[in-house]
Amino acid sequence: MKIRMKGNSVRLRLTQGEIKQFATVGIVKQQVNFGATKLTYQLLKSNFGEQLTAVFTYGTISVFMPHQLAEKWVSTDLVGHHTKILLGNNSTEELLVLVEKDFQCLEVRPNEEDADAFPNPLAK
Repeated sequence: MKIRMKGNSVRLRLTQGEIKQFATVGIVKQQVNFGATKLTYQLLKSNFGEQLTAVFTYGTISVFMPHQLAEKWVSTDLVGHHTKILLGNNSTEELLVLVEKDFQCLEVRPNEEDADAFPNPLAK
């Protein structure tokens, strides 16, 4: 699973194997080790709500996907889900959360492993 963060957005991209794991187990988790501390990011199935939600606690980014969205996503060609989460009761600031299938790169990139990624629909 890859994570991309830019401004107030968090994007998770999952390979075919990770989506199979998510479909059966309900969780996919990765860690970045910084030595003294770790950043964990995870996608979990949720029994609550109708859209993606996300929280950051104790060094862990947790993105929750409701079962209905998860079932549709893992069993169809749907690329992903996204939502904007309002930050605070009186704020206009939002967090954009995206969860997507990871497609193979169109160009070979050093140190980039995408053998388990989905075939890129733009590939010739």
